[in-house]
Amino acid sequence: MPREKLKKDISKKRRPSEYNRFVKKQMDAGKTMSQAADAWKKQKTILNEEKSANTKIKESRPIEKALIQNLIELQKIHTDLALKFDKLSKEISSILALFEMTARSFAKSMPVGEIEKDKDFLEKIDKLLEQNKTLAKGLMLMEDRLKERVYGGPPHRSLEQEDSGAMIPGKRPLPRF
Repeated sequence: MPREKLKKDISKKRRPSEYNRFVKKQMDAGKTMSQAADAWKKQKTILNEEKSANTKIKESRPIEKALIQNLIELQKIHTDLALKFDKLSKEISSILALFEMTARSFAKSMPVGEIEKDKDFLEKIDKLLEQNKTLAKGLMLMEDRLKERVYGGPPHRSLEQEDSGAMIPGKRPLPRF
C-alpha cells in the first residue's frame, strides 16, 4: 500500500509557485537570477502596499459611514433648531405687538383726573420726605446734646457736617433723598 500512495503522489503534478513563475518570466526576458529576485522583492512590496491600502480603505469605510450618518443627524438637529428659532421670533413679535397695542390703548383711555391725582400723591410723598429729613436732623442734634451731657464733651458737629454726609466713626450717615 505505501507504494500505491507514492505512485499517486508522483502522478500528481505540482504547480510551480508564484515566485518560480515570476523568476522564470524574468529570466526568459534576459535578466539574471539576482535581477529577477530583486524585481520580485520590488513587486512584493508594491503588492503589500496595495493590500494594506485596500485594508485601510475597508477599515475606514465603517468610520466614514458613521461620520456621514452623524453629519446627517446633526443637519436634522440644525434644521429643527432653525424652525424653533423662527417660531420663537414670531411669538416675540406677537408679544411686542400686544405691548404696543396695550400702550396705545392705555395712552388713549387714560383719564385726565387720574394724572392729577398721581401728581398730588407724588407731591405729598415729597413733603413727607422733607419732613423725615428735618426730623432726622433734629434727632441727631438731640442725640449729640445728650452725649455731651452724659459723656462729657465729645466734639459738637455742625449742621454743615451733617449735610455734607461726612462719616463720623461709629455713626452711619443719613440717607439722601
